[in-house]
Amino acid sequence: PQQERRIDCAPVWKESIGLELKSEGWVQKVLHSYSRATAERPYRTNILTAGVLWFSGDVISQKADGRAWSDLDWRRTARITAYGLCVAGPVYCWWYSFLERKTAHLAQRSVWKYIAAKVAADQLIFEPPYLLLFFSLTSIMEGHTLHQIRSKLKQDYLSTFIVDCQVWPFAQVLNFRFVNPLYQSLVVNGVCVGWNAYLSFVKHKAILPPDHSEAAIGGGSVAAPARLSSPIPSGAPSSPVERSSSSS
Repeated sequence: PQQERRIDCAPVWKESIGLELKSEGWVQKVLHSYSRATAERPYRTNILTAGVLWFSGDVISQKADGRAWSDLDWRRTARITAYGLCVAGPVYCWWYSFLERKTAHLAQRSVWKYIAAKVAADQLIFEPPYLLLFFSLTSIMEGHTLHQIRSKLKQDYLSTFIVDCQVWPFAQVLNFRFVNPLYQSLVVNGVCVGWNAYLSFVKHKAILPPDHSEAAIGGGSVAAPARLSSPIPSGAPSSPVERSSSSS
């Protein structure tokens, strides 16, 4: 029972665990090792992956802001990395495992119904409260007051969610439909680096005065929710491209 529970959280097919490498290339070996680790120890692997992504996203965001390496705010990066490890990683692992269990039966009827259900639930049910959690907790970690948190949410929450809706549905449709399930989590994680850098920037923007809501003041950065990919069940139809971890 414990082994099945671990595998169910993994963003790969159960059948993927036994796949043999067809190439001796180091890239294939790394991908295979990562997928096996995700299948056997989903929470540990996804949590560590989230930590790396949040760390990378915040560093990229600060560098894009024109800072030299000696001027980077490593305390901020440490806070964001801690959030990725303690919140983003476990929450997304749980969410994508839960989402897969609730939508897997749709793949037997139509792969597009299955994909549409997952993307819609991810975007409309999970993401709105999760963005609220992200802005609130990271602000609390920085010592902001309740008034500052409310001002930040009023300024950036809706615009961030709109950008989220422009990026992730498209990325997830392509990922769920055309990518080998063995590597879906890596595709999501790759997109996450850029997304984390963007959220990092939004999170650390200065809070604008009420009468200057259109003015751009200051700059900044943090890292964003690391999304972890979810599995396509073994009954799902194969895509035209070869087809044989998602993560509230």
